[in-house]
Amino acid sequence: MRTARRAQARGGSRGRPVRPGLAGVAFLGLAGSCLVVATGGRLARQPLAEPPTTWGGLLNPVSTDSMSVLPALLIGGIALTLAAWVRAYVLAESHRLSARAGLVLLALWMAPVTFGPPILSLDVYSYAAHGMMLATSLDPYSTAPVALPLGSPQITAVDPLWRSSLAPYGPLALAVFRAVHTLTGGSLIGRHRFRQRTTRTTGWLPRGGQSRVTPAGQTTWTVLFLLRA
Repeated sequence: MRTARRAQARGGSRGRPVRPGLAGVAFLGLAGSCLVVATGGRLARQPLAEPPTTWGGLLNPVSTDSMSVLPALLIGGIALTLAAWVRAYVLAESHRLSARAGLVLLALWMAPVTFGPPILSLDVYSYAAHGMMLATSLDPYSTAPVALPLGSPQITAVDPLWRSSLAPYGPLALAVFRAVHTLTGGSLIGRHRFRQRTTRTTGWLPRGGQSRVTPAGQTTWTVLFLLRA
């Protein structure tokens, strides 16, 4: 009798996806994402560039007088994120991770990047500078950002390497830069926020569509699509 009940209980549990370790996967990926955001911004900081804000210390200059642990922490954050992705794949392969849970993981892991500073690049400030140039009737193809008013946040935040360089972007990209400059009122922080939101939104659309049309039996491939960079 007991054997029959156990067999029945096992049979009933097979139809319900269980998620042991899902909280651990979520925390692992979140920790990795936080490490990348906490270190990647400072490593991109240039001594002669002045960002509009330090983002709560996340963009404080890195001392060059001694060795820094930031690169190691950045690599560690990437490793944690990769480990979480692999673990999520294992859970999906064993049908313990649904497409909806994959979306939740994606949102959680993206949160630090969405609300954090630029990571490993100051290009967003160069985009803002070219947007301001177009708004002030300057031609980015014949004039460099250095032509902007002295002390302007749009020029002081740009990587010194690009302050005297002409725009390498096409007309469509420059039109987008100008439109964003207009929409954000020239705010560098607003421009960065807008770029983050737009990037995340355009990334969510195909992922959400994929999760809708993928058959239930192909959960593994859905999660791979949802969590890929």
